[in-house]
Amino acid sequence: MTFTPIASSSAGCAYILAGATGSLLIDCGINIRRLKEGTGFQLSRFAGCLVSHAHMDHASSIKPLLDFGMNVWASRETWEAYLLGAYAGHHRAKVIAPLEEFSVGDWRVIGFPVIHDAPGTLGFLVSGQGGKLLYLTDTAFTEFKFPGLTHIAVECNWSEEAIRANTRSGEVSSERFKRTVNNHMSLERVIRFLQANDLTTVKEIHLLHLSDTNSDEQEFKQAAMKATGKPVFIAAKAVQV
Repeated sequence: MTFTPIASSSAGCAYILAGATGSLLIDCGINIRRLKEGTGFQLSRFAGCLVSHAHMDHASSIKPLLDFGMNVWASRETWEAYLLGAYAGHHRAKVIAPLEEFSVGDWRVIGFPVIHDAPGTLGFLVSGQGGKLLYLTDTAFTEFKFPGLTHIAVECNWSEEAIRANTRSGEVSSERFKRTVNNHMSLERVIRFLQANDLTTVKEIHLLHLSDTNSDEQEFKQAAMKATGKPVFIAAKAVQV
């Protein structure tokens, strides 16, 4: 199992989960041209796409993927927010029932609820192909624990020190401060989450969706490595193809 970012920022998020017998897209929040480039123009090798929620930085290429012939899985709330006209009830638009396992090719997936301001936002637990991935993004925190993980891909959007300093200076508005704190994972929360889980089998940790304003890549990477003793990777905002 390998986890590879295509893009990871508020401008768009998309990731590849690959195994020996098939691959998955996780989120598709970039335009279809960039998505094709990021997958090496091999969309046909993907068993499907999992979409965490309806915000465009995670879902903007749903319709082109459906038109391409790819099955896309998302919560009922995401489909209700996203689909319009002829796409309503599309035969490739698959509804995820939270906490119920389903299969996408050779992968086994469980979608679980998270804390965000888009109704029906989900995290994903994906097993198969020799690994077990936790994908957790766009949430304030999670109360779930996840045994037996080999790969963790978790949002690490802001730090307490940075966002408070930027709010005092006026670079971050009070409204943005409130939304960020209530809907996105901070470095401090990520560290507490990681330390609350058994990381014995974890091979690598990927930090996703870092804020342009309220994060520091090297600080976040070093803090996560120190707290876990595991290899930590920062997902690039956009992978150059």
